[in-house]
Amino acid sequence: MYACQWHFDIPFGKQTEVLDIMKRWEEEIDKDPQSPKGRGRRLMVGHVGASASHIIHEHLVDELSDWDHALKIVATGRFQKYSDSLAPFIVPGSQHWIIYRVHGITTV
Repeated sequence: MYACQWHFDIPFGKQTEVLDIMKRWEEEIDKDPQSPKGRGRRLMVGHVGASASHIIHEHLVDELSDWDHALKIVATGRFQKYSDSLAPFIVPGSQHWIIYRVHGITTV
């Protein structure tokens, strides 16, 4: 399993607007039967020791091919309005992906 994290920074004071866009985007993806669901995802923001302007959108997938397929689906016209809405809020040069290989999950 892999944890694929999209990291990006936003301007100060824009967190609410960005999170609203991200949540609407996720809702739209969940409605689409073509969208791969993966093992789950979470949306995180900096809190203590990390800037509140730093956003991480994490996706858990079984194989990297699942992640690649998800990126291709999200890049299609149906979801373009969300990436277009989000683009003005992303600090140029801040966005990047980090992928971790997961060796175990502990539930509490």
